[in-house]
Formats: sequence, C-alpha cells, structure tokens
Amino acid sequence: MPRQQDASLSELSRRKYLLLTSGALAATAGCSQQSDNDGDGTSNDGSGDGSSGSTQIAYYDRYEWCGDYATEYSAESEDYSVETQVNPTTSGGAYQSAISQISAGDAPEVIGLDVVQIANFAQLGALRDIGSFTSDLEYRDDVFEPLREDFVSYNDTTYAMPFWIDLSVYYYNKAHFEEAGLDPENPPATWDDFLAANEQLSTSDRVGTASSFGGFFFLPTAWSNGANLFSEDGSECVINSDAGVETLEFWAELNQSGNSTDLVSTEWQAAHDMFISGDASIVTSGGYALGYARDNKPDMIENGNLGVGLLPAPDSNAERTSFLGGNSIVITKQAEGEALEAARDFVEWTNTDPGMQVTLDNGYFPARSSGFDLETAQENEDIFSSFETALEQGTAPPINPNYRAVSSALYSGMAPALNGEESAQSVLDDVVDRINNNVL
Repeated sequence: MPRQQDASLSELSRRKYLLLTSGALAATAGCSQQSDNDGDGTSNDGSGDGSSGSTQIAYYDRYEWCGDYATEYSAESEDYSVETQVNPTTSGGAYQSAISQISAGDAPEVIGLDVVQIANFAQLGALRDIGSFTSDLEYRDDVFEPLREDFVSYNDTTYAMPFWIDLSVYYYNKAHFEEAGLDPENPPATWDDFLAANEQLSTSDRVGTASSFGGFFFLPTAWSNGANLFSEDGSECVINSDAGVETLEFWAELNQSGNSTDLVSTEWQAAHDMFISGDASIVTSGGYALGYARDNKPDMIENGNLGVGLLPAPDSNAERTSFLGGNSIVITKQAEGEALEAARDFVEWTNTDPGMQVTLDNGYFPARSSGFDLETAQENEDIFSSFETALEQGTAPPINPNYRAVSSALYSGMAPALNGEESAQSVLDDVVDRINNNVL
C-alpha cells in the first residue's frame, strides 16, 4: 500500500509556466491569461468552440495551459465539445469560484482538482461516484499503482481519475560531479551520502544544493524513514515521531553545513536560477526544472549533463520515494443525460495518447506507464526513466480535508530547527501540539 502526503497548490503554482515538447519551448505555460469574462472569477477561454460536436460541456481548472486538453479533445470529437473555464488566481483561491458555482447550482460538468482538494469537494456533495465507470476503462491497470487509490477516492468512494502528475526529485550537474570526484551515473541515494556529496561539490564559487524547502521535499524523505503526517484515521498529526524528528534533523544538518542555500529563505525561482547558472550543483524540484533547463540552458540536456535522482532515503535498506502531486479529474452532479456521457468521454480521453501528449507538452507527467513510451519521453529516455521510477515508487498526499491547514502550520514552524536555534524534537512537538489542538 503506498504511503500518503503533501502536494500543495502553493508549491505547484510556482511551476505553472512550463514548457517542453519536441524542442519547441515556451517561456510560460499554456495559454495566455484571459480576462474574467463571466464576472465570477473565471475566464472563459472558448477552448473547443470550433468543434462540430452537438453537446458542449464545461471543464474548470486552475491553469491556463489546461485549456489545451479541451482544444485537442474538441478537435478530435465528432459528438462533443469542451469549453474551458480557468480561474487565473493561484494557490487556494483557484477553486473558490468553482465552489461558488456549485453552491449556485451552476457547476461545470468536469473539474480538474488538485489531489488535496478531492476530500473538500466530496464533502460538498458535489461529485459523482465514478467508480464503476473508471473500473471498466481498458487502461485502468496501466495507471501507476500509487495513483490508483490515493488520487481517486475519499471515504471508500471513487470520485476521480488522475491525469497530470508532478513529482519531487533532485536534478544535478554531471560535470560538477565529475570535477568533485563523484560518479555522475550514481548520484547519492542515502542521507549520509547526500551530505557528503554536498561537501565535495561546494567550492568558493558554488554551493552543493539550492532548495526552496517545503513538504514537496521534506515529506518524501520522512516517508522513506517510516514517518507519517497523520494518524491512520486522520484525526491527529503524528509527524513528531522519532522518524519525523530524524528527518528534520537531516535537513537541519544540510542547512547548517554551509553546503546549501538557506532552506528557510531561498525562493523557488532563485534556486533554479542558481542551478542553471552553475552556482549550485543540485536543485530540488519537480517537472519545472526540466522545462526551465530546456528553455534557458538547452545544451545541458543536449550534452547529457543533466542528471535526475530520487530524493535520498535514510539508508540503503529504505525505499526512496517521491511526492506525487498534480491533478485528478472529476465529474460533478451537474452532468446529466448527454452531458454526462460527454463528461465521461472527456475524462477517458485525458489518459489516451493524445491526452497524455498534452500533459507532456506542458511539462508534467502522465498517469499511465505507457505515457513514457511517447516520443517526448523517449527523446530523453535517460532522464524520463528517473521520473518513471519516481511514479512507480512515489507517494500521494493524504486525502484529508484538513491537509492544507496542517501543511501550512507545519512548514511555517520548522525554521528554528533548520537554523539550529531549537532541537527538531522540541520544534515538532510544539507544532504538532498546536495542530492537534487548533486545526484537527
């Protein structure tokens, strides 16, 4: 059974520009920003209006580039078309207008939900149970195993199907590894080896690792050590276990070593800029770093100088994992009759080859293993094989309605431990006490 944990909207929104396909790269992701034409906080970008399909449905999502799904689907379908509604805001506000539409009885038929939002929308009573529909899909068994339960259900009911995925890894500069006497084909896999590698990589001109710290990176290392964010029934935060404390101690040791950027203050974009410029040998990231490298330093990929590694585990006996974030697609109860058939057809299409190509074209990863056989992935098979492993061994966030509030409280309270001002144990004990008394 895969473990579970944190894919916050705030972390994913910082990667919203991406990028890449067949060498044609964009500086920002997807479509240009649209104005709010409906007055409800969403933009109606008209995606799919050119289709001859007789039945049109609405698809709501949080990023402009997601309109590419509607455009491609509508161009292919003879019977249906999809109009995209996009909320141009980021972070938690991205779904507020969808909630307002649901409350007003005017919900879109299909919504692309950040996986951590499934529980909240299920509690609203807005989502259809699509378990019987998804279980009959021919490609169901091709979906990566960690996504089959944790990305789709809440309280034993199936509401969603995963369709675009982001994941946490680290990227490294192979030339720097060679200069430091490290094996560029065998990047560090354990905490001790990672710390040692950073010491060897750090020079007067560069640091070992540039990182914008958060759950996207902390939680995978905690999971690999046997820690959990929530108790089994989800009623308590339990990250202050011995395993959780040991994990925070690892990150604190890296932060205090002088071989990384300051994990507390380094911003996401700054970390990537340092890596691309050669001022850092390693950057912790998701799909964003690949697109950013292709856009700003393509020779790093063309020369085979870009490496990808899974985040380190406490020792060689522990399985390394990755934070699996991204979107699952749901059907609302607004969809009825022919609109329901159209919604099901669109949901199924998002994980076909054309739908998965849209995912790859925009810098994210398909939910099916066969997606890695598509041309975009095969062009850089050495890199994408690491992403495929991350999906096979990855961990999804907990489907808990309090996840976002718990996550926010947890990471905002870690600085004293990372900076060496307080022990990891005392910091986590204090944060967990506040979470359990005030949030859960």
